[in-house]
Amino acid sequence: MRIGLIRRRHALAGGAEQTVARLAGEFVARGHAVTVVAERWAAQLPVGVSRHVIPSLPGPEALRMLIFGLRAVREARGLTAEVVLTLDRTPGADVFRAGDGCHQAWLAARARALGLQARLREIVNPLHRAILWLERRLLEADDPPWVIANSRMVRGDLLRYYRVPAERITVIYNGVDSDHFRPPTAAQRTSARNALNVATGDVVLLLVGSGFVRKGVASLVRAAGIMHARAPGTRVRVLVVGRGRPRPYLRLAREIGLPPDAVRFLGPVSDVVMVYHASDVFVLPSLYDPCANVCLEAMAAGLPVVTSATNGAAELVEGTAADAILPDPLDAVGLADRLIPLLDANLRRTRGEAGRAVAGSLSHARMAEETALVCERARDERRSRAQG
Repeated sequence: MRIGLIRRRHALAGGAEQTVARLAGEFVARGHAVTVVAERWAAQLPVGVSRHVIPSLPGPEALRMLIFGLRAVREARGLTAEVVLTLDRTPGADVFRAGDGCHQAWLAARARALGLQARLREIVNPLHRAILWLERRLLEADDPPWVIANSRMVRGDLLRYYRVPAERITVIYNGVDSDHFRPPTAAQRTSARNALNVATGDVVLLLVGSGFVRKGVASLVRAAGIMHARAPGTRVRVLVVGRGRPRPYLRLAREIGLPPDAVRFLGPVSDVVMVYHASDVFVLPSLYDPCANVCLEAMAAGLPVVTSATNGAAELVEGTAADAILPDPLDAVGLADRLIPLLDANLRRTRGEAGRAVAGSLSHARMAEETALVCERARDERRSRAQG
């Protein structure tokens, strides 16, 4: 197949961008011709993958997004693509991989954490209006695309908010490299904890993700405060990796009585594997996450994972323990209740082994193979329409 693969921009360490590169590389390895269509893509693509850039025009971000959204599919077809697979909201695509989830659902989830004035600003925000317009135009077209949801949660959200035929939505979970992300040796763990100045007896709760409001950093800090009060003999430490404003959360940590060094923000890191190796539990109480790759990475690295039901990856995590899923991401007490049992090293090891087993079935090759089947279905349908 000749595949046009659309993603507007490359973002450092972005999950969707990593998926584009993985899919493109796997497709080429299977003999397909792939061109990535983007407005800006600075990262290197796999060998054999072409790049086509649609120049960005001056103007507000919402307008630039609309222009790209309406141009991208036409440009991809001009490159003789037999099938257009988009990871952005670009009307007219043959296949839409909803890796960013359903924007309507995200706005509804986010509203719970905002005050009234902030919610009103969100309603009139032109960027959100543009995303919603493109999302609806794509999904409710007369000839709707085949849709790939990366979790059952996202599939349900799309059916709830849009008139998209249920039979055209396939769930294909994200992939993870279980050879790259793997449990540490004793020497690797000691080295990682020394590098991060973590004491031997510390229990490290790790959160990886940018956008601290959405990722639930406040809930984790509050839960750590509850753990500190309930288990005063245990040194609980929180590490946060990613982009965001640490100051409000450091202030919160002080207000609830956590020790000065209990919460640390590392910013973006080049070697996240090392941070997994230094940690004991991975925690992601997201307000909304379609299927957080970091949960799969942590599971592959042998860490027990606790996450929210509003993260599509919860569907994979829930097989590791009955109490691994937090129904309400804003419930810090409920989060602490799920984390306190994991102060036990034996339980952490058991849960980590279960997660590693789940991650082992989630290869990138499997994701690409299942995605290619959907693309072939879309290509055949397009050919049939052209002949009929």
